[in-house]
Amino acid sequence: MSVFIALTGWNNLAFHHVTADDAAIPWWTPLSRWLQGLGERWFGEGLGNFVVNPATYVVIPLLVLLLAGARPSTLGFGKGHRVGRALLICCVIPVTWFAYTLIVGQETIVRLLGRFASHFMQNGFLEEFLFRGLLQTRLRLIAGPGWALVVQALVFGVWHLGSGYTNTDHAGLLPAIAITIVQQSLLGLALGILFERTRNLLVPSVVHVALNSMG
Repeated sequence: MSVFIALTGWNNLAFHHVTADDAAIPWWTPLSRWLQGLGERWFGEGLGNFVVNPATYVVIPLLVLLLAGARPSTLGFGKGHRVGRALLICCVIPVTWFAYTLIVGQETIVRLLGRFASHFMQNGFLEEFLFRGLLQTRLRLIAGPGWALVVQALVFGVWHLGSGYTNTDHAGLLPAIAITIVQQSLLGLALGILFERTRNLLVPSVVHVALNSMG
């Protein structure tokens, strides 16, 4: 669990040019670069994350967990609790916002659908599986739901350290950590609560994609 969080976090730092260009992790970096190249051949230049992220955030860790005996229903793929009601409540504000942007001509349906697809393929569901489906559920077994909720949120924030550097114009480690804790950890806490209440990845994934598409 922690290995995949750390390895994908390293990829996140490399994506935001925090690590040195020649820095590499044996077998992991070559695999990620190969997947990146495969994605660019399939989807176009700059879209390599459409392959590397699904493979490294979901496919590989999911296979490892299934081989270790984990059941899909315990990872957020079960029926869940009141998923439809939670989805309806959480989507009121985003749907209203998207409708407004379409009505006033600020957005087009094509651009909006493109953003949805991009965030779904690069983060949205993928990060929800990694942090809520994988990390939060395993932590819940060890430390209980309360600690699992808090720890996964903090890890989710620190994992976004690369974007913290970008958002602070690479001002240093402390500003980068501060902004990721304030922004991403709070988001991770909210998404973790949604997952804890519904026990299904659908609601936090949809909210994640919607919020990213609004930003």
